[in-house]
Amino acid sequence: MGIEISEQKDNQLIGRKELTILIDTKGATPKREDLKAQIAAKLMVKPDLIVIQELNSAYGGSRAICKAYVYKDEAAMKKYTYDYLTARGKPKPKKEG
Repeated sequence: MGIEISEQKDNQLIGRKELTILIDTKGATPKREDLKAQIAAKLMVKPDLIVIQELNSAYGGSRAICKAYVYKDEAAMKKYTYDYLTARGKPKPKKEG
């Protein structure tokens, strides 16, 4: 999987960067956790400060488009992001039994 940042906008009022990312996929659409790790490595930020807003791919295609937000700090992320969006990128707890 390769990623390319096609658009980057600094939103200083909210304290975040708004990214549009093109993803070259081979096979299935990548998991949000893997995508966050690659974005964090490319921008040198913590993966916990990244929120994947959208992740779209066309059937049969080898490209996906992602819209992501990279926040400056955790307080701004909690203030401007819905809880369900931040929970999407985290691993689910395993059930016993």
